[in-house]
Amino acid sequence: MRRVTENAFVAYLKRRGTEGVRSVEVLLPTRTYGEAELAEAISGTGADAVLVVTSADISSVPFYLPAYTSGQVNAFGGFTSTTVGGFPVSLPVLRCNLRLIDIASGRTAWVATSESEGGSFDDFVSLIRSIASKAARQLEKDGLVGASSRTGATPPP
Repeated sequence: MRRVTENAFVAYLKRRGTEGVRSVEVLLPTRTYGEAELAEAISGTGADAVLVVTSADISSVPFYLPAYTSGQVNAFGGFTSTTVGGFPVSLPVLRCNLRLIDIASGRTAWVATSESEGGSFDDFVSLIRSIASKAARQLEKDGLVGASSRTGATPPP
């Protein structure tokens, strides 16, 4: 899930004109880092900030799909009908907490909670892509990424 999440955020931030680096490219997942080692590894990337994404809740919302019956009468008086639905389904919901930390000051620059509700065929990947897309749009709107950010990156056409 970590790789999928990071890939989604890097991709959507790039669409907004901001380059991202996945943590697995900087921090070995098999190693524990002290605070000083963590700061050194991150500062070596040239990044202005770190976006921390944590899963707050993964759940499902029960939903009853009502039955719908359609019928057809043929020329000889015969009748055929088809019923669709009439059963419960669960719709997935993913809620994430997001925090953007300014590297220079070590302070939190932005905090958000984002939620994505999926359809009956959606999975974690589609939900996290939705959250990453919403977060990247909001970060750009708030002037923290893209052309209006302090890095001056230019968004793609």
